[in-house]
Amino acid sequence: MLFTLKEEHPESAEQFLQPVMAQWIEAFVRILKHRTQGNEELQMAEYGLKMEVVKTLTLTIRSFPKYVVPHLTSILEPIWLDLIHLRERYVNEFVRHEGAVDYETFQDSDGEVIGFETLLFEQFEFFGLAARKKNTRTLFLGPKGDGELLKEVVYMILSYMQMTEEQVETWLTDANQFVADGEDDTYNFNVRIAAEDLLLILLEKFPEKFFDALSFGVQKHLEESNKARTTGNPDWYAFTCLFLYTCVPTGAHKVITLLRTLYSLSLSCCRWKIQEACLLAIGRTSEELIDAIQDKQSGVQFDLAGLFDHVVLEHIKSTEYPFSQGRAFVFASQFARILPANLSNQYVVAAVTALQASAATIPVKISALKAMNNFCQYLNRESVAPYQANILEGACQLLPSATEDSLILVLETLMAAAKVCERILCNPSATESYDQFLIMNFTIYFNHIVAGVVMDLFEELARNQALYPALSARALPLLHSTLTSGTEDSPMLSSAIDLVTALVRGGPSSLPPQYTQQIFLPLMHLLWATEDRDVLQSGEDCLKFLVQKDSTNIVQWRDATGKSGLDYIVQFVAKLLQPAQTESAALFVGDVLVKLIQKTGNNLAPVLPELLNAVVFRLATAESPTFIQVGMRSIIWGLGLIRFWYGLQLNPTLSLQSLVLVFAHLILAQQETVIEFLSNVNIEGHSGLQVVMNAWCENYESFQGYYSLKVSAIALSKMFLSTDPRVQALTVKGDLIVSQSNTAHKINNDIFLGLAPDQYTVLPVPVKIVKILVADLQNSMEAENDEDSIESGDEVVLLFNIIMAMGPQEGTDWEDVDESPFAPAEDYAFLSGQ
Repeated sequence: MLFTLKEEHPESAEQFLQPVMAQWIEAFVRILKHRTQGNEELQMAEYGLKMEVVKTLTLTIRSFPKYVVPHLTSILEPIWLDLIHLRERYVNEFVRHEGAVDYETFQDSDGEVIGFETLLFEQFEFFGLAARKKNTRTLFLGPKGDGELLKEVVYMILSYMQMTEEQVETWLTDANQFVADGEDDTYNFNVRIAAEDLLLILLEKFPEKFFDALSFGVQKHLEESNKARTTGNPDWYAFTCLFLYTCVPTGAHKVITLLRTLYSLSLSCCRWKIQEACLLAIGRTSEELIDAIQDKQSGVQFDLAGLFDHVVLEHIKSTEYPFSQGRAFVFASQFARILPANLSNQYVVAAVTALQASAATIPVKISALKAMNNFCQYLNRESVAPYQANILEGACQLLPSATEDSLILVLETLMAAAKVCERILCNPSATESYDQFLIMNFTIYFNHIVAGVVMDLFEELARNQALYPALSARALPLLHSTLTSGTEDSPMLSSAIDLVTALVRGGPSSLPPQYTQQIFLPLMHLLWATEDRDVLQSGEDCLKFLVQKDSTNIVQWRDATGKSGLDYIVQFVAKLLQPAQTESAALFVGDVLVKLIQKTGNNLAPVLPELLNAVVFRLATAESPTFIQVGMRSIIWGLGLIRFWYGLQLNPTLSLQSLVLVFAHLILAQQETVIEFLSNVNIEGHSGLQVVMNAWCENYESFQGYYSLKVSAIALSKMFLSTDPRVQALTVKGDLIVSQSNTAHKINNDIFLGLAPDQYTVLPVPVKIVKILVADLQNSMEAENDEDSIESGDEVVLLFNIIMAMGPQEGTDWEDVDESPFAPAEDYAFLSGQ
């Protein structure tokens, strides 16, 4: 309530809090210090009360920090002591699963779950917030700066990062859950993840002392594990019982015999869960640790070599304990960048062997996949190339049984392996695996959860020039049969077209003749007949890249009646530009037209004026709000991902951008010819030049994509520099006119009744362009330099800087195009009739 009040009346909230906050803190501390013993029911109630107290303190430190920060030391003390006290119960009941365990929880009146673990969540969160405050730095690091408390906190966190028995049971049989819970952005939340989050906060706030603390905590736990060897600690035995009952298909008497044998062996083993947690903690901070070790001035000393020799290697050999073995695989791969060659080869061989082993359990297989993914990315190619075919084979063996999260991991591993060595990927030993995953990928592609990864995989394979002919020969018949199947399954058709697009994007220029012979005509027939916007959008994307990569073959290709491929595409573009077409269906038609102009040159001359007329009419129509606001798929190719339909509302400028950029590209090549052409187009008393400049200036700030913004800015700069009186005389919408007298009327009428429309100033086009480009420059400088916005100053100088900064330069990388967007001026000669 006070937080809500603060937003509207901050002074009132503070006036209320200031007199009572000290008493509240005192009462909260007393509650946090109290500890009920021997009565489970009262303990659960106390957990709930403490949870609410900590939650209140968390909200207060976020909203009103100045009232809590002075009391942080007194608040943290009971929370810290509580975490130490609760650790024993957590380890015994959740990690070791000893005795009769009661996981009783209950819900409060708001439906929120209250219990032992939820209290730990809140305590970890508050601890993390407190660690971020400057005045707790001395508390964590101590007066001498040696980090005594920090060491104990890290040691305590490692205990809470251990796997629970419930997690072990779930992860042994559920690959998807095991993968999902191991991701950095997992949607699941538990004590292990909460402890990890706190660990990373401490790394962020105390980087200079964190690794000393982590080394201390790990070493202390390892020493305790060594002592447990002589006492026969039951942790390993308990896991073995569960593992054998789950995985060994044998009689009960044989299971008991095996248990006894392994129990006797476990007496010489350390506790696997705490060591797995230690490796997890170090692995989660591996990038920062590597940087600190390589920085001689950091002073960080961490015995990674001893850890690999005495802990990691031992766990990799412990095939009877899949989680510790799997963690060792992942851990080794997280330090792939600095592993000596002899060690890296040893770990790669072990991971490949586990990946291909038919008897390996889910945790081992998944961990081996993660490890190989890292090894393929971070080790030099010579270390991984000898095992590339084995990695492909092992990963492909998992495809039929993998789903959702585990399937994404398999596909990502395949893609990482495919990048290692193009030559080996073409060897006969890899062909069988490649054929298998090609067929399987085509089948699973229609699962929208993994579609983006499959697209990336196909595009990566298509970049392999040696593999491309065989890949096309294997994939195109499958895609052809889908396009000609007559199915009305829109997702299937869109997916098939998107796979063609991936193969075209990654392929060479020009494409093999099979693309025009097997794919082009079925694709055009489908696009001409369908009204499904998803299929149309996918088709527009595909045509754009087909024209970019294979324009010569398309122009030369003829059907049985003598109709050329260019005729088919022009007919399709004309259809999309018709006023009856929805804007979502024609979302990328401008991109197709730009590629046609760039790639087909004079072949397009007879019909280009007609098409450009249609684009201008389309822009004029798109200014109607009811026409603009249509649905679209939210993720576009400009982000490098496949598009999915989520029912979101279309940004009005996305389709306008596609059409405006047609003229922006033309202006870059033949500005005066374009101005002359647009000036002669008449739409309801307005020239085409007026229509284009209105749409362009009004929607420029909402354009998306680095390439599109560059082209648009340079073309606008050229329009500003034009001395043509027709450009100088144009006016467009300026700034919103805001007056106090109409504000209340607008709130009451404009929003609810649709009255009192906004009023704007009117600006000459050159002035509007200056304002647009200056604002663009300010935004760019703020984003790049993280500085305050610059003063506008001399607008002519700023405009010159913009033009120079945004001009094409040698070596420039365009993130969303595959080749230079600036076609030679002679490609546009046909516009002027020369």
